[in-house]
Amino acid sequence: MTSTSFDRPDLSRGPDPAYVQVRNYLADQIAQGHLHEGSRLMPERVLATELGVSRVTIRRSLQELVNEGVLTPSHGRGWFVTSAALSEVPSALRSFTETVLAEGHSLQTRHISTETEAATPAQAKSLGLRSGTQLLAVTRLRVVDGAPVALTTSHLPLRRFRSLRGADLTDASLYELLASEFDVQPSRSELTVSAAAAEAPNAKLLGLRSGAPVLVISQTTSDQDDVAFELGTTLYRPEYYQFSTSVSRGSRR
Repeated sequence: MTSTSFDRPDLSRGPDPAYVQVRNYLADQIAQGHLHEGSRLMPERVLATELGVSRVTIRRSLQELVNEGVLTPSHGRGWFVTSAALSEVPSALRSFTETVLAEGHSLQTRHISTETEAATPAQAKSLGLRSGTQLLAVTRLRVVDGAPVALTTSHLPLRRFRSLRGADLTDASLYELLASEFDVQPSRSELTVSAAAAEAPNAKLLGLRSGAPVLVISQTTSDQDDVAFELGTTLYRPEYYQFSTSVSRGSRR
């Protein structure tokens, strides 16, 4: 994704401090569509030169927009115009790919690793296996509109999905692959939503600082025969993802 540039404004007018004027100018550029969702601003040093202010002023202006949810910082990558959050409805079982494409976003999937691990007692219980049974741990980074949004690790029984061990899942949908190669159709999933601090390796992949808050979705997914086949754990950048549901109050007795 290329950095976005724009014309230099006249900051000599108006009674507001320079950082407020820069904040207002950038907000106007975004509102008018000159800076699009997901676009990356030029580096702070260049931005300061272009606008004729100090880097301290630029950083304060950018932080104001971050606090308002207009910009999103990405550690080591710069400042991005915040994209509209993806919206997931827990009552509908859809793959991440289906959710992203249905909302009109672009999606890239980076295959980080596929490893073999022994199932912990908790994992074995969830999958109906013996403790120590070999599992495949498939980790993928999901990049939406150019920004890293989610890091997913799927644990699957090695014996059932052995040929996945050498598969390249770059830009692939795991559920589509399971359907075409193994005749596995996801039919039911149990979800747990929590929050956590991102550990250093995961934070780096997501463009966050170590310890930054992430939304964690843990799920156990079963197939058309109601056999559990996947334990999935996904770390989401919270500014990019939201879950929506509805509840009703039962009749009083």
